[in-house]
Amino acid sequence: MNLAESSAGIRVLNKCSHMKTRLVLIVLALASAGRAAERSDFSAGRKSYASGEFRKAASHFEKAVKADPANAEAHFWLGKSYEVLTDIGGPLFGTRSSSRARVHLTKAMELAPERPEYRDELFNFLLGSDQSLRGLAKARAVLQTMPKSDPDYASMQSRLQQECGARASAQSRLGAVVLLVPRQVLRNSAQ
Repeated sequence: MNLAESSAGIRVLNKCSHMKTRLVLIVLALASAGRAAERSDFSAGRKSYASGEFRKAASHFEKAVKADPANAEAHFWLGKSYEVLTDIGGPLFGTRSSSRARVHLTKAMELAPERPEYRDELFNFLLGSDQSLRGLAKARAVLQTMPKSDPDYASMQSRLQQECGARASAQSRLGAVVLLVPRQVLRNSAQ
């Protein structure tokens, strides 16, 4: 191998090395831009939430979650946004928002189980917004993820028991009404 061949080989290697470096820089720049967009959507979502624009906040948080599905905080705030939309929509129009709130609050708790505020928000949502027995079962499951030594355990367990009692009482009253109505209708039709 002569000197000309050797220096041509070095120039080719240097050119390849520079191309690899440029490629790595481009990939890093694109990844950074994606994270910046995610942070931007998350920040816009927080601002919209703070100003009471919950649909807009949910839209921004959806984009943040789409950009990074493992972002527990984005799931948490998306769940909170849907929780408010559930309250605003009421029983007729809030059903879809309610299921979305439950999904994202659950996901936030799964992704960051060390964050008690995520667990508490899901627990409170299940007790307050989901009036079904299934909601109570899910709240009980959340409670079972906690150690009994957790300072919030006793109060959460007490609240769950109170809600179970209240719902059982309401269901028994509803059952009595359902049984009485046909009797009253029969009496009225017989007269």
